[in-house]
Amino acid sequence: MTTSVTVVVHEAADHIVVEPHGRLYFDTFEPLRDALVVLGSGERPRLVLDLSDVDMCDSSGLNLLAQTHRIAVRHGGWLRLAGVHPNVRRVLDAINLPRMLGVYDTVDGALAT
Repeated sequence: MTTSVTVVVHEAADHIVVEPHGRLYFDTFEPLRDALVVLGSGERPRLVLDLSDVDMCDSSGLNLLAQTHRIAVRHGGWLRLAGVHPNVRRVLDAINLPRMLGVYDTVDGALAT
């Protein structure tokens, strides 16, 4: 039995850091999807998704990242990824997603750009 992802959101004056905890699979990613849809639709969303506690991600999670990026850009903002686990990075690289999204070692690195 797979458990849902938990999500912690840290809002600052000029950005939002979203921390999912767990594995992003088709049957677990709903809490993250719900948070990202709302946050990505805000005014000029500047989102950093800290994936340091996500060691697995299937196509549902990848699709969510791409959709959130498109929503954020449409609203004048961006989505950047930080702390990507090597397993997740391999999947991102396989579909060339880092070309669309900024991928950084740390949250601070994602915010410094």
